[in-house]
Amino acid sequence: MRVSRIVVLSLSVLVLVVAVAGVSLHLVARSRLSAMRTLPDPFGSIAATERPPASPARSLTLLLAGIDSERDTSPARSDALMLVRITADRRHAYVVSLPRDSWVNIPGHGMDKVNAAYAYGGQTLAVRTVERLTKVRVDHVAVVDMAGFRELTDALGGVVLTVPEDVTDPHFVSFAAGTRRFDGAAALAYVRERQGLPRGDLDRVRRQQEFLKAVLQQLAQENDPLRLAAALDAATRTVAVDKGFGTGEMVRLLLDFRKLRGEVTFLTVPVAGVGMVGEASVIFLDAKLGPAFWKAIGTDRLDDYLSTHDTELLTAPPR
Repeated sequence: MRVSRIVVLSLSVLVLVVAVAGVSLHLVARSRLSAMRTLPDPFGSIAATERPPASPARSLTLLLAGIDSERDTSPARSDALMLVRITADRRHAYVVSLPRDSWVNIPGHGMDKVNAAYAYGGQTLAVRTVERLTKVRVDHVAVVDMAGFRELTDALGGVVLTVPEDVTDPHFVSFAAGTRRFDGAAALAYVRERQGLPRGDLDRVRRQQEFLKAVLQQLAQENDPLRLAAALDAATRTVAVDKGFGTGEMVRLLLDFRKLRGEVTFLTVPVAGVGMVGEASVIFLDAKLGPAFWKAIGTDRLDDYLSTHDTELLTAPPR
C-alpha cells in the first residue's frame, strides 16, 4: 500500500490562507477571501429527503469542480471533480478524484459521464449526482477555473514537476521524462492532456493531483510575502465558493487545521475498468469496492479502509 502525503492542507484558497498566515499576512488573506466570488445556493432546491444524512459533527465535505473556461463552451462540463473530506477531529484530510469519464447515474438524465452533470444542471445537479453516488453529504461547493492555474503557477515563479516517462501526443503537447520547472502555460497543458497517456483520463486525474501537491509543497516552502500575496490574489480570482461558505468559517477552520500536522491523502475513486458505451469511452466504477470506500469516507474511517485494501490503483503515480 502506498498513500501520498503532502505538507499543507486543501485544494482551494484555504491552502493559500494557511501559507500566508504562516508569514503574518493573516489580515491580508482575510481581506482577499472576503472579496472572493460567490455562487448561487446549490443546496436550496434539493429535497431534504433526497440528501444523505449529515456527517459526524464538525466534519466537512467540500465538492470541487474544475471548469476549463478557455476550452469548454457553455454549458461547461466539469473538467475535474474532487471530493475533499476533513474529518471531525481535524486530524485527517482526504481528496478523492472522480474521473470526468466516470459512468454514473445523473438524476433526471440517466446514465452518463459524471462531467455532464455540471453541464445539465450546474452546481446543484453536480451535488445531487455526487451525493447519490457516494451517499456522503456535501457541505460546500467550490468551482475552480482550471485556466486560472496558469496565473497561480506563474505567481509562484513556476512549479517543479517530475514526468515519469516520455509522453508523445501528436495532437497536443509532448513531454519528455524528467524533472523540470513548469511555467503556467506548460503546467496547464500538463494537467489538460489525456489522449497521449496510457490510461487516458485516469492518468490525467493523477497528473492533476501531482500538480496540486507540487503547488502546495511550494507554497509551504515559500517565504516571500509578496509572492504569497500574489499567489493568493491569483487563487481568489480563480475560485468561487457557495455563499454559505463564509470567510469566518474558513478562518475558523484554519485554527483546527493545525491538528492535521500537514498531512493530506490524495486518492482516486475505486475503478473497475475502462470500456465503451456506444461510441463513448467511459470509466466504470467498482460497484463492489465503492460502497465500502464511500462509507469509510462518510464515517471518518478511511484510514481503516486503507489498512485492509489494496490501494495501488487509488494512489498510483501518473504517467
